[in-house]
Amino acid sequence: MSPNPTQNDFTVYYNVGSATAAFITVTNLNSGVSDNYLLDLSKTYKTINLSSKPNGQYIVNLVTDNVIVDTKQLIKN
Repeated sequence: MSPNPTQNDFTVYYNVGSATAAFITVTNLNSGVSDNYLLDLSKTYKTINLSSKPNGQYIVNLVTDNVIVDTKQLIKN
């Protein structure tokens, strides 16, 4: 995941293996508000724009077949 910290856009690099469905959740730690971003299983990255989101700390989860398989912390300045 880069850049971290970010001001607007960040890119998540992923490997979903043999999963049949995958998405990224981005959750603001202060408000608890979460957004989901569906992933294209034929690709290995997704760029997400946070320009409309408030500055702060976020948790980014990779979910494949409804199981969280990776979690990272992201800072938005």
